[in-house]
Amino acid sequence: MLNIITAFKVEAAPLIEGLSLKPADFCSRQYCHGWHVCRGRGTRRSGNRHFHHPWRSPRNSSIFSGCGVQLGISGPGCTNAQALTDYFLQRHSSENQNPELTYWLNFGIAGSAAWEIGELVRAHTVTDQATGKNWTLGNGINLNLPGAHICTVASPQAACHGRHVYDMEAAGIISALSERDLLARAQFRIFCVKIISDGPSKPVESLTKQDIQQMIHGRKKDILAIAQKIYSGIYSASLE
Repeated sequence: MLNIITAFKVEAAPLIEGLSLKPADFCSRQYCHGWHVCRGRGTRRSGNRHFHHPWRSPRNSSIFSGCGVQLGISGPGCTNAQALTDYFLQRHSSENQNPELTYWLNFGIAGSAAWEIGELVRAHTVTDQATGKNWTLGNGINLNLPGAHICTVASPQAACHGRHVYDMEAAGIISALSERDLLARAQFRIFCVKIISDGPSKPVESLTKQDIQQMIHGRKKDILAIAQKIYSGIYSASLE
């Protein structure tokens, strides 16, 4: 299983299209303890019966899935990203999936003073600015991307310093995995890739949705190739 988490649909668009992912049906009830017959909207049809999925997706999130991949759009910020990660982990537990055999990819925009706009970088370390916690990620699959230190902040960073890359979600995802002791046991299966969207030459205050769309569209093939390379790694690992 490959779990992909983005903050915005504009970030997820090339992956949804390229991996042929479809919207997933999930239960709208706050508490739901399994598949059950239901007559209501937002359910999945099977013959003349309707079934709810046993887990409710987090507020403000959207889920897409297909062929061993599930992609979640969490909304911006560390809290939203952590909630979506927890949700995926709960689903793995309910479906008796081994979380240590699951791969994770966080993709999204980020700011930096050191990298060119449109550059793709891969996190080798992540820092949560709010808590000061630091995590190191492995290099289980060579994505042929330059390594970067990602600093997760609470709001868009107008002033970027040094060679740090600033985002708003990575630490939330890594923190959730770390709390389940998965970071230590499966760090080589966790990937955080960012596209540099803003910096001194393109202040974050002037960044528009259209700018992000054009930037991501320009690297669409590269972004999809990254996900496909990780997915191929999952298949290879399953044969070992």
